[in-house]
Amino acid sequence: IDAFAPVEGTIDFSTTDQRVSQTTEKQVWANGDVTLTNNKRSSTSNIIDSSNPVRLYKNSEIVITAPGNITKIVFNCNTADYATALKSSIGEAASASGKVVTVTISGEVKEFSATLSGGQVRMDSVIVTYKKACEHANTTTTTVDATCTTAGSTTVVCDDCGETISEETVAATGHNYDSHVCTVCGESEPTYTVTVTADEGIVWEFTSGDNASGENGTYQFYNSNVVITITSVPSGKIAVITKDGAETPLDTNTFEFFVASANVTIELRLMDDPTICQHTNKGDWYPDGDENHARDCADCTATKVNTEAHSIKYTQVGTDQHTASCDTCGYSQTVVCTNKDSDCVCGRAKLVLSEKSATVTVKGTTGTLASDKSKISWTSGDVTFTNNKAQSTTAIRNSDSDHYRAYQNSTLTITATGAQLKKIVITCTGTNYMGTLTGANCSVSKSGTTITITVTGDVDTVTLTISGSQTRIKTVVVTYLQ
Repeated sequence: IDAFAPVEGTIDFSTTDQRVSQTTEKQVWANGDVTLTNNKRSSTSNIIDSSNPVRLYKNSEIVITAPGNITKIVFNCNTADYATALKSSIGEAASASGKVVTVTISGEVKEFSATLSGGQVRMDSVIVTYKKACEHANTTTTTVDATCTTAGSTTVVCDDCGETISEETVAATGHNYDSHVCTVCGESEPTYTVTVTADEGIVWEFTSGDNASGENGTYQFYNSNVVITITSVPSGKIAVITKDGAETPLDTNTFEFFVASANVTIELRLMDDPTICQHTNKGDWYPDGDENHARDCADCTATKVNTEAHSIKYTQVGTDQHTASCDTCGYSQTVVCTNKDSDCVCGRAKLVLSEKSATVTVKGTTGTLASDKSKISWTSGDVTFTNNKAQSTTAIRNSDSDHYRAYQNSTLTITATGAQLKKIVITCTGTNYMGTLTGANCSVSKSGTTITITVTGDVDTVTLTISGSQTRIKTVVVTYLQ
């Protein structure tokens, strides 16, 4: 709930009096508690020293902050065209009328930001309407006392806006037993529960006393019922309790007894559950996938009571295959040898690859253009050369008949299907049209009108990003192993 009426703050760009700082990367304007920050971000233009009006360049960012929830921002632009560009950048949240753009905001928003993707904006002033947050000057504190079993609390609520400022929980006080009766609430002392993990050979000693203590050892109780709860009993086992020489198998994994003044000794062991099959007799091994074999119980319906890895032996078949088989379960599979980089597991020697070369003549008029004009490609044998528009702001051009123009921020992808790329040589039309190429798994060098990409690693595809300037390409020569 807002406790104060809306407040307006105006930033005036007619002079630089309200400008706090300015660099080529960022400028900050402020009037009182309202600030407007203009960050260069992805703009291609630096922030400049301007006022009357201020110039905010395309793709830069504006950030407006106020000390309360912003409800409305009115931008007074220098012309209606700049107002149209600003509304385009902000989108549906904004409305434009002449030179004025209005943004109406709901919810709790103390900071508004927008990227000026719609174009440069020149602005005379900004009027920010916001509601200051309540200062919680008047409060009421409510205290709920803790009891033996329930927690209490201390809550502070603002009388002006209704907000809960703080809420502190006070732990329950717990019972104060005297002769096993609580002196505060009169409740009788409950039955004690001892929870243990089902480990073989645990021995407990319960002795006369007023407090419970110990773990898998000595406990002190006095004239009290005690319940032992046993957890994590293994499948196929049941817990057995021995007390006073008598064994008691447990169906529910709990055992209850009474401790008076005499000591009580109790021991735990585990035994096979006579109602559950122990899978003593097992059937024959059978394949269970490509890595393991299994066998089922012969006495019940349980499956895969044993699982082991195959004992694989390999037999060469033909010129490029081998059979992997397991004598234990009869598993058998014939696969293509994996001897490209090293000797195959079956003993077949490493393949010897031969070096090949393909030349792609790149012309705008001969490329295959995608229907959405997002990419264009050329193919020569096993090699495909593709230019993707990617982040480029310039559309793909396919009209040049003696070369191809790959624009800045687009990407080049070279693929040699089923092969290992080694080197790519790109010949350009001139040294003034050779952009900077960068990509993974390769190094790039330039000499004259030639760009050489040396490929590292076993890859059949390399993708390069163009920066700096466009690249005009005539031929692409690709060397690869196959």
